[in-house]
Amino acid sequence: MDQSAGTPTHAAASPPTGRVKRRWFRFSLRTLLIFVLLIGSAMGLWWNWEPWRLERVLGNLGLIGSVDFSPDGGTVIAAGDTEIGGRGVKAWDSATGRELFELPVVFNLAWPPSSTGDGLLVTVNADYCVALRDGRTGAVLCSIDTLPQRIVGVTASPDGRTVATLGDEEAVRFWDTASARPLWSAPARSNTVFFSPDSRLVVLAPMEDSAVVFEARTGARLAVLDPGGTPYAAMFSRDGKAVLTSRWSEDLKLWNVADGSRVTTFSAKGSFMRFPRVSPDGQLLLVAEPGGTVQTWSAATGALCATVQTDDTSSESALCFSPDSRRILVAFHLSSARLWDARDGRPLFTFTEGPIAECAAFSPDGRRIAMGRKGGGVEMWVKRRDESPFGILILPQFWLTLLFGSAFVWSVFRDRRTL
Repeated sequence: MDQSAGTPTHAAASPPTGRVKRRWFRFSLRTLLIFVLLIGSAMGLWWNWEPWRLERVLGNLGLIGSVDFSPDGGTVIAAGDTEIGGRGVKAWDSATGRELFELPVVFNLAWPPSSTGDGLLVTVNADYCVALRDGRTGAVLCSIDTLPQRIVGVTASPDGRTVATLGDEEAVRFWDTASARPLWSAPARSNTVFFSPDSRLVVLAPMEDSAVVFEARTGARLAVLDPGGTPYAAMFSRDGKAVLTSRWSEDLKLWNVADGSRVTTFSAKGSFMRFPRVSPDGQLLLVAEPGGTVQTWSAATGALCATVQTDDTSSESALCFSPDSRRILVAFHLSSARLWDARDGRPLFTFTEGPIAECAAFSPDGRRIAMGRKGGGVEMWVKRRDESPFGILILPQFWLTLLFGSAFVWSVFRDRRTL
């Protein structure tokens, strides 16, 4: 007799239903939490994927002649055609985009409002009087009556103590801002009135077919540079010991202020609209030449450091160094604005297509760029990360996305098998 037929059989033991539900609940809750953290970190990574991101558009101006930051970086100042009619100045808070003030002033676009080292703003009013204003509110702190001279340009020394005005009578006059009294005048209609970084000296060019250096407060003549060359522009080096002069379609020259001797010559051709920029550390010169060529030169040796060749053969509209002297921003009239490496000419970033970038400026900390677009207002760009290909690796969002992604995969494919 087959005894196995009467042997009872038992089903495999299974966990109680309540335990299974608890496991599924813990699994679902943990997976959902990891998924939410993964989505959050991935969105943060996407937000910071591009090195620079357009944060906001400030106002809506027409032709923008200049844009700049205040010395502390808290204010953005733009000069151009405004909504109130005519030419004027607008200012915004750089962090929030809130409009601070708007001024109906008169100025030549080649002579934008001048900011001093302590954040004051020097403008020319509608009555052609010079006004020293608070850089945050636009309130007039001091007014200089320059009549009968009809002002067409104004610039201020870095310390804010001296103001130079250019009038239609072919004379440059210098004024004391504390007393609003004239200091001295030079009988010349100069393209350039450039103060030294310490505000002690000023160079005028052209003057008597040369570039002439004066004491800014007394008018004492100290040096005559580039004699007979009729330089149309001149500027001081960062240490104030040398002056760079430029003639039309001729090489740039660097001169010693102390003895008037020529220090070095740069094989870069100058033109009225392409006067070079000096890097903040004083080590490089930035020159834009016809045909879409941009070059950086060593200020110490006169050697060519880098050449950037673009496809745009028009003239440049914006040209500036970053505060750390590592990057250059270049915009041409027929192409997008771009960032390049100042040392080797490597392209770093291309800004989005849009209206022509008429002017641009870096904030003092290098984290923001204000870009004046033709007919499109002032764009505020914010730096999210380093422009190098490996800059994404230093973002915490990258590593958080990698961590939460791995945890999500582990939670789904490992824990599910144990349920």
